[in-house]
Amino acid sequence: MEEEEKEIVEETIDKKEKKSKKKKFKLTKKKVIIGLILLYIIVSFIRGRMSTEENTNKVQVDTIEKRTLVTTISASGRLESTTSKAYDSMLSGREVKKVYVKVGDKVNKGDILCSFDMDDAQDQYNLASSSLKTATEQANIQVDQAKRALDKVSSVKNDYEALKSDINGLRTRMEQINIGKKQYEGNAEKLAELQREEAEVSAQLAEKWAKFQVMESSYNESQVNESINQAQDAVRSAELAAKAAQDQSKAQISQIKSTLDKGKIVSAVDGTVTQVNVKEGDTFTGGTVIKVEGINEFKIEAQISEYDIADIKEGMKVLIKTDSTREEELNGTVTFVAPAATEAASSMMAAAQTSTAPSYKIEISLDETNDRLRIGMTAKLSIIKEEAKDVLSVPYDAVYTREDGTNYLKVQENDEIREINVTKGLESDYYTEVKSDEIKEGMTVVLPDLNNQDALEEMINSMTVTTGI
Repeated sequence: MEEEEKEIVEETIDKKEKKSKKKKFKLTKKKVIIGLILLYIIVSFIRGRMSTEENTNKVQVDTIEKRTLVTTISASGRLESTTSKAYDSMLSGREVKKVYVKVGDKVNKGDILCSFDMDDAQDQYNLASSSLKTATEQANIQVDQAKRALDKVSSVKNDYEALKSDINGLRTRMEQINIGKKQYEGNAEKLAELQREEAEVSAQLAEKWAKFQVMESSYNESQVNESINQAQDAVRSAELAAKAAQDQSKAQISQIKSTLDKGKIVSAVDGTVTQVNVKEGDTFTGGTVIKVEGINEFKIEAQISEYDIADIKEGMKVLIKTDSTREEELNGTVTFVAPAATEAASSMMAAAQTSTAPSYKIEISLDETNDRLRIGMTAKLSIIKEEAKDVLSVPYDAVYTREDGTNYLKVQENDEIREINVTKGLESDYYTEVKSDEIKEGMTVVLPDLNNQDALEEMINSMTVTTGI
């Protein structure tokens, strides 16, 4: 019985203590609230006085200045060589005979990079070259024989026609001499000269006429012409056969030589060796043998989101920065914009998932070289979307907007402030182009007063939440 009474007493004491603590806690919270309210009133009063004094004595101002304003699209890209060349080979199954370079070596255009064992192809080339020489000699002999036969049959006709022409010429001369004899009947000296010539021409004519009669007895013009045509055909046939044999041999040689040429991989560019995927003595199984990347000219490849790609065009100027060039700003130009998207994986951090978002490849050429650049470096890009050169501009927040949507500046002149209506032009990150016939460079504009009590109220609200009030 006594134990039960003792427990009841202890329970009663515990309840009283808990009730007392709750009262104290409520009192404490009330004190905090009252303290915060007093602090708010005091600070608000002091800030109000200070703000009034500052507004009376000083306002924040800036100046209308001429600037070049730009709007840009930000992106990042990777430096690539414009003369990158990956060398592969169709000589699968052949032994790698010699590797002349290693990764990091500098090479010049025309340097041999690697060679394969091509002894069998070289033997085939030598045999084909010898066969071509023999075939050419034999074909030339046949052509020469056909030409000699043509010359022989042609000479018969030529001799006949030449003799016939000589006889006609001698007869014509005899007629001229007879006419001359009649003209010079009274001139003994001239007449004797013509008589001597007449005797000579007559003898020549008799000799050629005798030959002509012998030739004519066996000469058949149609047969001779037919023989000439046949001989000409034989010459053409021999020449065509010779050309066909040579072409066939040359084609075979060209094919073998093409294989031989592939046995040596020669650099087509000046650059640095970045990959060597074979070793001497290996049997080549295909793929890229060696890769050389140019060291003098770079381009930048970047992926652009579907949000920005429609605003990017070839020819746009680009400002470029890299870690290696520090604060130096390089200039570039957009040279390629992909017409189709490339699927690129993007991490969805909030959902801890991976999804694909379309992006578009662009390429940018560098307008100048820099010896600090290297292949594979990351470049920060500012693609100039719009540009306004040498325009009047003010800080972004110096342009005020009325309820009806019109814009104006507060211009300070002789300690007086007046409003001037303006039209906004291009807006950059910090400045806005302004247009008006009433403004000019050097004018002072008033910036808005940013003093307010929002931050204090937020601080009090935060304290209230923290204390559980």
